[in-house]
Amino acid sequence: MEILDLAGVPKGSFYHYFRSKEAFAQEVLQRYASREAQRWETILGDDKLPPLKRLRKYFNELVKVYGQKGPISGCLLGQMSVEVAEHSP
Repeated sequence: MEILDLAGVPKGSFYHYFRSKEAFAQEVLQRYASREAQRWETILGDDKLPPLKRLRKYFNELVKVYGQKGPISGCLLGQMSVEVAEHSP
């Protein structure tokens, strides 16, 4: 697995913590969803701002993080869906 090479982790260590690649992907998606939920709650739950300003702030934050110039280019969920669809039923 390319990710193991990039992380410098032996295959045996990976399978010690994750029973399969799918289990690893599930953990990644759960962490992603948890962090995104925190972002939603923080920005969209800010009662000090009017709803429209909250939405604008939320989408500006998404562009800042996931936009072409952000530290993470693109949506993890979308990219992973495309990648996994080829290899896993």
